Amino acid sequence: MHLTHKLADDVIQISLSKPAGLAQPAGRSNNVYLLLGEACALINAGHPSQFQSLLAAIREAGITPAHIERVIYTSWDVDMLAGASNFLQADHFVFSADMVEPTSLEKHVDAQREAFRATARQLRDHIITADGADLGSVEAFIAAYYPPVTEQFKGIPLRGGHFVRAGNLELEVLATPGPTAGHACLYSADRKWLFSGNFSMAGLPEEIVEVQAYLIGLERLMKLSVERLLPAFGQAYERGNWTLGRALRFMNHFLSSAPSALVQGPTVLEFIERDLGYRPDDLVELVFAFRKYRALFDELVRTHNIEARGIELARRYGTDIDDPRASIRRR
Repeated sequence: MHLTHKLADDVIQISLSKPAGLAQPAGRSNNVYLLLGEACALINAGHPSQFQSLLAAIREAGITPAHIERVIYTSWDVDMLAGASNFLQADHFVFSADMVEPTSLEKHVDAQREAFRATARQLRDHIITADGADLGSVEAFIAAYYPPVTEQFKGIPLRGGHFVRAGNLELEVLATPGPTAGHACLYSADRKWLFSGNFSMAGLPEEIVEVQAYLIGLERLMKLSVERLLPAFGQAYERGNWTLGRALRFMNHFLSSAPSALVQGPTVLEFIERDLGYRPDDLVELVFAFRKYRALFDELVRTHNIEARGIELARRYGTDIDDPRASIRRR
């Protein structure tokens, strides 16, 4: 299923649904942008499961996949990059800080599979109650969300400051590594449009790999003149700079107020259960939540807002973990 939104005569936002049953946040819809003009292009290629819907949307615009001359990616996520195999005739532009990686799309996706599987195993072994905490559901998720991808993919590396033509737009590549691997934003100075990738404009991001870089990225983006924000997930925003400022304020507020919720030194799992009021039965959902909050708490430790003790899943975060009275208060 797909929905289209004509942003201009030559730019169409295509919102693509995922297969039913995928755990959140993996199951959320994502956006591909079709740019018409001198060099027809896509911003991101979607997930492999979405190709028929993407194909229908492209044909509704009066062209075929053969007309797509280039695809430009805002990250290396499977939601954005794994659909590349459906457009092998096109040139593929991928952000690469070292101008080398990713050398193999399948090796990159396989690394994502193994990282997800490793975290799931850690959580499964740590959780005493086995209800719903079986690796069978994890393997089914991995098969659906991280399917095999082509080895024929050859990416053209981009770095911050490079420019690339897409349709009628001249896009500047902005290095913004915080949200996920290989992340970049694309900026059209003429239209004051920003393709903002995985940055969350409403609430906490669903995934985040480097919190400091995430905050720095938002601060850098706020220095641009942005009238329209075009994210990889969710709706487009018309008041670009105001929306970026709101997103940054929300993140800073969370990081400044979070220590008050950690006065009893919880582990990440204990915090998730306290925050939600329950511990998710779905092990896949728990993996996503654990990775997000661990990154956020580790940033609080790095900036000396809280302390931490222990390793792996037993690692406790808080403002009073060295206070012997903390154990008394937890009883």
